[in-house]
Order: sequence, then C-alpha cells, then structure tokens
Amino acid sequence: MTHQSKNPSENTPQTHDSEHDKKMGRQRAIQDICGIPGLTTIIANMGFGATAYHVGLWYETLMMNVLGIYGLPGQINHIAIASQGGGFIMTFVAVAFVNFRMLPMVISTMGFIQQEK
Repeated sequence: MTHQSKNPSENTPQTHDSEHDKKMGRQRAIQDICGIPGLTTIIANMGFGATAYHVGLWYETLMMNVLGIYGLPGQINHIAIASQGGGFIMTFVAVAFVNFRMLPMVISTMGFIQQEK
C-alpha cells in the first residue's frame, strides 16, 4: 500500500526540466563538441577549405557548399566537378549519389539514438 499525500502536487510525478539539468545538458554538448568527433570535423573542414581555395572557389560558393552539402565526400565531389567546368545538373546528381550512401548508416543508427533518450 502506498502512502497518498493530502497535497495533490506531491502525488504527481516530478519532471526533470530544471535549470540545473538544462545547464548540465549544455555543458555535455560543449564537451562533445570539444571531443574527438568535433575536432576531426573541424580539421576535415579546414582541409576542405584549403582544397577549395586551391581550386579557386569564391568564399560565397565555399560557404554555400559547407552549409548546403553536409558531408565531406559530397563537398569534395562538388569541387572536383566545378573545377572541371561541370554543369549544375551533373553536379547535383553526383553529389546526391555520393551523399545517398550515408542514408543506410543514418537509418541503422536511429534505433540507438532513440533508445538513449
């Protein structure tokens, strides 16, 4: 037999959305960014920037590439085709096919990500 309190607010389950929990979540996110995955992403993007600079891409094109094509193989493919004078359709199809290979990896890890919540 469980003890029922006369105060109804004591009988409701407490949520853990306190400011402390939010602060701890932000600190954990910052630690994850500063870890090995974050550093490798930064270093890979620095290498991509050096390659794009060597090919002669403009800064605006480079930024649109980084923001629009999230995946280093697709970005490198875009630079290779653009440097050889390839058209928009050819570039779009090639980048789509290169990035499409990541779809099975994302689908297979969704179960792990949802279980952690």
